[in-house]
Amino acid sequence: ESHTLPTARSGCVVAGTRMSTSGTSPSKEGKDAVVHKLRNEVEDLTEEVRALTNVVNQKDSEISYLRRELEQAMGKYLPRNLSSIPPDIDDSILKPYRDVIDCWNFEVLQFAEATRGRPLYYMGLELFKHLGLVEHFNIDMDKLRNFLNNIELGYHKHNPYHNNTHAADVAQTSVFFLTRGGIERFTNMEDRLAYVIAAIVHDFDHPGYNNAFMVHTGNPIAITHNDSSVLERHHCSEAFKVMMQEQNNIFASLSEEQRLYVRKAIINLVIATDFGDHFSHVKEYQARRKEGLDPEKEADRFLVMKVALKAADISHTSKASRLHFLWTERITREFHKQGDEEREMGKPVAGPMDRNVDVPASQAGFIKFLVLPLYEAFCEDFKESQPCLQQLRANHAHWIAKSEMKEKTKETQ
Repeated sequence: ESHTLPTARSGCVVAGTRMSTSGTSPSKEGKDAVVHKLRNEVEDLTEEVRALTNVVNQKDSEISYLRRELEQAMGKYLPRNLSSIPPDIDDSILKPYRDVIDCWNFEVLQFAEATRGRPLYYMGLELFKHLGLVEHFNIDMDKLRNFLNNIELGYHKHNPYHNNTHAADVAQTSVFFLTRGGIERFTNMEDRLAYVIAAIVHDFDHPGYNNAFMVHTGNPIAITHNDSSVLERHHCSEAFKVMMQEQNNIFASLSEEQRLYVRKAIINLVIATDFGDHFSHVKEYQARRKEGLDPEKEADRFLVMKVALKAADISHTSKASRLHFLWTERITREFHKQGDEEREMGKPVAGPMDRNVDVPASQAGFIKFLVLPLYEAFCEDFKESQPCLQQLRANHAHWIAKSEMKEKTKETQ
């Protein structure tokens, strides 16, 4: 009877307790008991909702992972013809960008609009041609188009930051460091092929969450890669699955020795973009440069390319302020989305993910402790890249001034 719906005769039933509708009011002790019981039930329900939310998030990740595996197994994930390849864009649209393809402050966001949302595909084509990779390795253009198309489709466009435009930006900036920034003398043609591909695929299939989130939520990607550089290893393995398909095999004309070397280099470069190992890479570079970097040594060539790719990956901090602010807004949105989900799940929220953390102070700290040491060491060896360092310092000064201004405003309130 305690679970029947309330009626005018039976009175109001709340959590199994009958409250009379007669003229007699319940005692204060009775009211307190009901309130206490309701509060406990609400807390229990809140915990259940939180637990169910965790389960749903976990299942969503598993479903996404299994869907990709199924599509690959069925051959649907990778088209076997060129039907989905973007059409050629009028050369009058591409030429202004081609003329500055290896310049600093390349307008990649405008390029994304000009290419109708396909910046990575067209950027990849331009860079392969610009560096002479197509001719040198006799790369089949249909395979290259198919490869770039499938890689771009594997980026999540809904991510505010880790999307195909970011990949195009990193690829273009990487080539700046190669052709104008000075590292070309540390590379051979196989290195350049690996370096450009690594830049193109370095965030392939990025889910919009960081490694810590993937590990703490028990995501299948973290399980697969044993909690070690899980996203970077995922980017690599998924990209190579694309390349293994015959219609995407841009390595078809390479010798076995070349293929193994390029694959090894790509893996080394992409995994080096894991910020969990950032300080160890910077420390290694600082130590090697004191001893003297030798372009004849494979380890030194790989190290130089790693540092250059890492610098390109966070290069928005050293771009013109207007570009830097746009990218900062994008990464902040993505970080805050993760932080909000972590808070809902009852998990700790790391500094930059917390929307309550001061963005100017966070950016100033990021540049001071992570970006500047990398750029200062790199630009000391490759002086052609010095203008990047100058802009980086200017952006750093901006965030410091903005943070200090906010603090003064708080003090006067």
